[in-house]
Formats: sequence, structure tokens, C-alpha cells
Amino acid sequence: MNTEELNRTLFSLTESEERHRAGVFYDNWEEMFDGDAHEDGTLRIVMAADNAESQRAAFAVPSRGEMVSGLFSTAGGSILMRRNSRFNPVPLHTHSYIEMSYVYAGTCVQKINGETIELGEDEVLLLDTDCPHAIEAQGEGDIMVSFVLFDQSFLRDEVLESIAEGNALSRLLTDAFNEESDHRRYVRFSSRGNRRVRLFFQELMCETLDPSTNAEFISSELFRLIFAELINVYEKDYARRERESGRVPVIPIVHYIEEHYRTCTQEGVAEHFSISSKYVSVLLKKHTGMNFRQMIHAQRLGHAAQLLRTTHLPVTEVAREVGYENMTFFYKKFREAYGVAPAEYRRRIQR
Repeated sequence: MNTEELNRTLFSLTESEERHRAGVFYDNWEEMFDGDAHEDGTLRIVMAADNAESQRAAFAVPSRGEMVSGLFSTAGGSILMRRNSRFNPVPLHTHSYIEMSYVYAGTCVQKINGETIELGEDEVLLLDTDCPHAIEAQGEGDIMVSFVLFDQSFLRDEVLESIAEGNALSRLLTDAFNEESDHRRYVRFSSRGNRRVRLFFQELMCETLDPSTNAEFISSELFRLIFAELINVYEKDYARRERESGRVPVIPIVHYIEEHYRTCTQEGVAEHFSISSKYVSVLLKKHTGMNFRQMIHAQRLGHAAQLLRTTHLPVTEVAREVGYENMTFFYKKFREAYGVAPAEYRRRIQR
């Protein structure tokens, strides 16, 4: 499938959309949401992660007509791709899964946790489980494609963790979607006009709707590329908001620590940025969830894990390479972070 064919597929009208455009709206949402609801009456979609085809069928309610959708497999299980139906609003509801929505064309207005948000072309919205949201009716030129992640551990462990390793700021995303979060969160990526985001999504949609021989590998890697670029977008937007607020920018401090994690001290960082030593840790804790000492260990251990995966250096040399002279302390911190000793970690990775 090429881009022209993808456009024809995404912009084509389904039978239900033709009815909606003519003024015959769908209002039997209990059928779609299987009658499940929160105590406040908000509808909730509950989906199991063990049967891929039933997941897809659950979104194709007969009275709504055929939907533009596809199912692709990754190392972490199946992910459903579906183009949102136009001309008909969707009432306030939640999901039992994580959903990533991409605006391919036009706009999409959603009300999330009581806040109205208008997404523009190429912008992305990541919704955690049980995040209340409603979607306004979209016009014919408004195309939003959603990706349903039934197994949130794939996003957390296989995608975000692999990208966030060694990158302190991007851990904000990982922490926002971990199992202990309050599950009413969302992240908006201001990626309007981003060439890479559009290219990666186009390739992923083409691969999903017209799978190749190596579809699983290609789809998994495209998914990682999408999130890698979204983290770039997130970081730039974060820096912009800091500049506009007039606050001391945390991103240059984080980058400085990432570059000098082997030898830098809290006092040295404070002197470099002309702020107090105590404020360094306060600032980092507020914006990354880690104080200075925790960030140093996260950087060192992340790079140690990378060396264990990609080199044959002895464990003692790996420890010294990332800044640890005390081997007992290194083993203790590594086990705390990864659950196993360094040598066992290497054996498991290289199997």
C-alpha cells in the first residue's frame, strides 16, 4: 500500500458515516460499551488482551457499519488500529486500555477530565486507562486514527523503558503510565507539522492495512520510532514552556548530568548553572521525579546495562567505565534497578 492508497482508504465513507452525515445519528452506546459504567454513569469499554480477533470485532458493532481498522502484532502482543467514525459525537467514556490517537488530517476536539482540547493535524494524544473523555463530531476532512494497546506493559517495558534508559527527562512518560499511576492521565504531543511523526505513522498504517512478510518486526520498530520522535517533541515543548514561564530551565541541567554523569557532583552542577546546590536537587525532583543522587545512579546503571548488552567487557570494567569504583556497591545498586546481578542480566539478554 502506498500513501495515495492509504489516503483513499482513510477518507472513504463507511455506510454508518453516510447515515450520520445525513442526520441519522448513532445513540445506542450501551451496545458499544457493553453496558459497563462507572459509579458516576460514565460509560466504560472493557477489553481482554487474550483474544485479538474478538478485540477487533468488539469495535465493529453491526449497527454502526464497517469500520476502517486493522490488527497488527508486536513482541508485546496485538495492537488494534482503527479510524474514528466521523459526523457522530462520542459521549463521555473511559477505557480499560491505553489509547494513542493520531490526527492524520483536519482537527479533533476532545473533552478530557473536563478540559476541552483541540488537536491539529499530526498531533498525538496518549490516554491512560480510565481517563474520562468525550469526542465531538468530526467533519468529512477530519481523520483521526487510534491505536489500542491492550497490554500496557508493552508500552511501558518494551517501548518507553528502552527509549528512556539513560534519558532522565523521558522517564516522565514512563512514570506517567506505570501500573501504580492514578490512571486518569493523558499526554498531548504538539507534533503539528513534524515530518518524522507523519512518515512513521503513514508507514505503520500502510503496514497494518496491507501487511508484508516481516510485518511484526516492521510494525514493532515503527512503533518504537514513533515514540522516540514523540519524546523529542515532548522535550522541546517542555523546554518552550519553561522559557515562557521564566523558570530556571531544567532541561540543560539534565543534559549536563547525562553528559558528565561519571564525575559530576551536585556542587559542581550548581556552580555551573549559578544556582544553589540544594536547588539543583529540588528542581530535578520536581521535574523528573528523581533527586540528584538518584539521577546519577539512573544514568550510570542505564549505561552499565547498555554496555552489558552490547559489549564483552568484564563486569568490573563496566562498573569502572560508568563511574563505580566500589564493586560491592555497584552490584547492590544494579540488582536494585534490574532485579538480577550484572552477569545474570547479560546472560538473559544474550540468550
